[in-house]
Amino acid sequence: MKKNFKSILLLLVAMFFMAMAIGCSSSETQNDPKPSEEPKTEAPNEEKPAEEIDYPTKPIQVIAPVGAGGDTDRNTRNLARFLEDELGKPVVVLT
Repeated sequence: MKKNFKSILLLLVAMFFMAMAIGCSSSETQNDPKPSEEPKTEAPNEEKPAEEIDYPTKPIQVIAPVGAGGDTDRNTRNLARFLEDELGKPVVVLT
């Protein structure tokens, strides 16, 4: 039972981080330009090369909805350490 619980918890944490990455992204193309603004000259489907994208631009905050010192808190902090190395931005875990 405990091993099954840990695998479900790991899956939920992974889904949480994916939801955070998707939900925190923003796109300027979703907003309609005002009539007084000139339309952009770039094609809307044109993607930028990976070198030009600087996302995320701010430190990332992850909220762990459990008390400090438990397994979930420890696993979230370990995952945050790996995310910091991968993204190059600080990842702060809040409990």
